[in-house]
Formats: sequence, C-alpha cells, structure tokens
Amino acid sequence: MGESRMLTRDQDTCPHTEQRPVENRSIGPDGNEVVDVERVEFSTMDDIDLHRVKCRLCGKIGYYSGAARAFYEDGIKSPGISGLE
Repeated sequence: MGESRMLTRDQDTCPHTEQRPVENRSIGPDGNEVVDVERVEFSTMDDIDLHRVKCRLCGKIGYYSGAARAFYEDGIKSPGISGLE
C-alpha cells in the first residue's frame, strides 16, 4: 500500500495529532446565525489492519496491545484473541 501523501514528521517527535478548525453554528438571541470557529485536536492514527494503526504524518505503526505487537513483529500467536490466533 503506497503513501497517499508525503510524511511530514519525524517519528520520535510526532504528536500523532493535528489541529483543525471546526465551525460551531447556533442562533443568537437576535435570531441571526452565529458561527464560532475553534481549533480541535484530532488523532492522525488510522486503522490499517486488525489491531494496528499508522500515523498519517510520520508513518509510525502502533498496536492496540502487546499481543498484537508480538503477532505482527515476531509471529507469536495469541490463542483466544480474535485475529491473533
């Protein structure tokens, strides 16, 4: 699977998050629409496989558990854990 965009961060310093503007719309007391914009932090870790995630900024692979890491990195199966058996 190829990268959809260039990696922009070093794995050791990447926060695995990014801030994006989010609009909050409401109706003010005068009946007019009010739009407030705030910056919200979102995770940059995307599911790539069963029990694994990958940061879209730095490419670092993360695991949901030690058992998942052992399975993918060392081939150690974990009986009783779906997908790692």
